[in-house]
Amino acid sequence: MVEGVPPKRVQHGIAAKAGLVSALLADNGVTGPHNILEGRYGLYPVYELDQYERGAIFTGLGKEFSITGLSVKAFASCKITHSPVQGTLELVQEHNIHPQDVKEIRVYVSEGSYNLCAMPEDSKKTPRSVIDAQFSHYYNVAAAVVHRDVFIAQFTEEAIKNPEVLEISNKVRVIVDPELSKIAAANVPHTVEIKTKAGNTYTRTVEYVLGHPKNPMSFDDCVEKFRKCLTFSIKPLSKENTDEVVSLVRDLENLKDVGRVPQLLT
Repeated sequence: MVEGVPPKRVQHGIAAKAGLVSALLADNGVTGPHNILEGRYGLYPVYELDQYERGAIFTGLGKEFSITGLSVKAFASCKITHSPVQGTLELVQEHNIHPQDVKEIRVYVSEGSYNLCAMPEDSKKTPRSVIDAQFSHYYNVAAAVVHRDVFIAQFTEEAIKNPEVLEISNKVRVIVDPELSKIAAANVPHTVEIKTKAGNTYTRTVEYVLGHPKNPMSFDDCVEKFRKCLTFSIKPLSKENTDEVVSLVRDLENLKDVGRVPQLLT
């Protein structure tokens, strides 16, 4: 993330692949060590120096599933940028603000958010790479103003050089709010303040961005995202296949064989 290099995009896939391979091996009788977590050379002693709460692991085990508390990303950028993006999109749409109307935009963030998505300022305001752009409050807010969307199309080598977006990016100020820095949460609220050349100031604070468990995306929201993603596929998926995938996933709990879904996608 600091150097803006492509491996950021594959680290999650490597972890997912490891989980899938492990499941396949286990299904074929390959066993592993019992004490991978608490053993002498287990995860907690080696990586956590034995500083962990055992009760937190077992509380609600088999009854409560943390995966239901995960977020779904509505925008194609770092999750920390999503609150400012959503706030900006809401303001420009509600007040019909266009790029030529913008005098200045201020984004109020926590210190952690600032360090990750506002520094170093020069490479965040004028991204050197797509990764730089995805981890930039300046670029993401500017893209929201210009395109009224922050999705895959806004993160190409050509898109990040768009002069209209970069002009707005350089009108964005990211300011650390000490009160926000006190909040010990991954989803720290962000405030966006847009000042127009006409003398108006519009402000929006977003606490729970779209996709957060407390503001979840609906199934139809996810379908819309799926269809948008498909427009960037190397091999186009037919409308018939797309519609059938959506139909099957919508009723996934009652599907006897999920193998049909990957068949349709390939």
